[in-house]
Amino acid sequence: MRSVIKAFAVFGGLLLSLTSLAQMGKIEIAVEDGNFKRVEKLCLDGMEDKALKKDPYLYYYLAQAYSELSDDELYLTKNPEAIKLAVKYLIKGIKKDEDRATLNSDFEDVKLKIIEKQLTAAEVQYNINKMSKAVKLYNQVLTIDSTHRKAYLMSGKSAIAATDSSIGEAKYKQLISWYNADEDKDAEQDVEPFVYFANKYWGQGKYDSAKAIISNGRTIVGNDAKLNYYHKNVTL
Repeated sequence: MRSVIKAFAVFGGLLLSLTSLAQMGKIEIAVEDGNFKRVEKLCLDGMEDKALKKDPYLYYYLAQAYSELSDDELYLTKNPEAIKLAVKYLIKGIKKDEDRATLNSDFEDVKLKIIEKQLTAAEVQYNINKMSKAVKLYNQVLTIDSTHRKAYLMSGKSAIAATDSSIGEAKYKQLISWYNADEDKDAEQDVEPFVYFANKYWGQGKYDSAKAIISNGRTIVGNDAKLNYYHKNVTL
């Protein structure tokens, strides 16, 4: 993390006051000490400072505080909105972070941890059939990382399950485009978009389109039982 020794660093064209720097210094010490309840308090107090509230560090530290505190099951029971708050303040920090330079240089691990927690929360909503809520949570991940493939897939899948097929299909088509462009053999890929369109085209009697998407799917993911099922049906 940055050092408050850089006391005269300019952020957003504004010179932080000595009071602001002192507050940020306290926050950084609390982070280093792992005292995230204090980090939370200091960050919330910092929101009253006109200069600090323009600084993405303040929001990233607060997001980190809620993320770390949520590891404690007792804390999470008493504060069930902790993950929601972590996501909220991470996104606020991104909005104040030009080119996400601060996020990428100093808070990558924080970002990844919050994304994993949000994916878990979204999966809970998906599993209890609250698809609109699941879409919202997955889309918040995409606000943080617009190319996160699991969130992209599940946002599309949840949207389709919520009968918003146009949005879901658009996400599936984008995933297929990414898959076809992949040069990395270990890139994250999933058969679901191909299976969805194979089923759709088969049901519509568009057998040539079904055959094309099945062939594309087999090229990307290899031999797959679901694709084989649709291939058998469209070629009979």
